Amino acid sequence: MHMYLRSLGFSQYTSNRAADRFLDELVENYGDGARQIRCYEEDRRWEFRVVLAPGMSLVIGGRFNEKGRLIRDTHYPCLDSDDTSSEVACSIQKQIDKDEYIGLVDDSRVGISLIFRLTNTMEYLDRAFCKLPLFSKEVCLSSWSNKGRILLPVQKKNKAVYQAATQNRYSLIEAARNGDEQAIESLSMEELNMYNMVSRRLQNEDIYSIVDTCFVPHGVECDIYSILGEIEKIDTKKNTITGEEVYDFTLNCNDIRIHTGILKSDLEGEPEVGRRFKGRIWLQGKVKFREALD
Repeated sequence: MHMYLRSLGFSQYTSNRAADRFLDELVENYGDGARQIRCYEEDRRWEFRVVLAPGMSLVIGGRFNEKGRLIRDTHYPCLDSDDTSSEVACSIQKQIDKDEYIGLVDDSRVGISLIFRLTNTMEYLDRAFCKLPLFSKEVCLSSWSNKGRILLPVQKKNKAVYQAATQNRYSLIEAARNGDEQAIESLSMEELNMYNMVSRRLQNEDIYSIVDTCFVPHGVECDIYSILGEIEKIDTKKNTITGEEVYDFTLNCNDIRIHTGILKSDLEGEPEVGRRFKGRIWLQGKVKFREALD
């Protein structure tokens, strides 16, 4: 059972046996609409999406056996988004032991490589099978959380000055990656000053009154992160099967826009635009492809 199936509004399925029965019923009822693709000489894959609310679905996939029967081997919740998160080139790779694909974006605004589960896998395989270009145009990131908390915002004295300083830092990071020694020196001094400032303020303040947003890897799974982001928009969606309500937050995290879904009962605090969301997320994303190399 997928760990974040609960976040989609299926909190009643607490065991693998119950979840398997439910998924088998969905395959039986919706299987006629499964999409097929021949990946190799004798290999056919299928996938279909059970839409539970606008932009929110349960994806089920697998293979056909020798008798043409659907064999389920994967399922995951999907939160669809068309909000551009990054226009940096994205690389896509197949996982070694699974028929799942992951994307990797090295965006300087985060400072780390973002690894996410690809949600439009069938489109990627279709393009690869038809030998169409696989160059990414943009990435739309979304995520799921099974526990989150609402925090008050950090007051910024001068937002324009803050944004200008942030953009200058991103420019320095890009220059440092290209080998600019002066940029590397400036970043080193900035990091030292920041460390001294944070150490001094921590004596009398809480860490979340100093840190505005963050994007940090969590645990050993490569696509799990701890985030702190400002809420820009709040949508409430209802699972049409269970009736449970799910929040869809549009977050600004390190100047990257990302959608995050969480079961309403799993959230602590009252969400409002301008407040911040803190939680652990499973990151997924949709890659939009270029029709040709520019």
